[in-house]
Amino acid sequence: MTSGLVLAYRLQTEPLVRASVALALDQGATSLNHASAFDLWIDYNTQLLGEAQRRRELLPYSTYLQWQSC
Repeated sequence: MTSGLVLAYRLQTEPLVRASVALALDQGATSLNHASAFDLWIDYNTQLLGEAQRRRELLPYSTYLQWQSC
């Protein structure tokens, strides 16, 4: 199961996760640093994809790391 599927499931079943995402995406919350949350998410997923690529676990359509050089 991928982290994306886990997040999708938790968004449907856990009110705290939904509220956290809503707060992170709230354009009116000017006192929050939205960039850091997105940067952490990008870094986390880049590391996961890099490890999966090294283990040759990526499917042909999921070679995100190839897109980074574009």
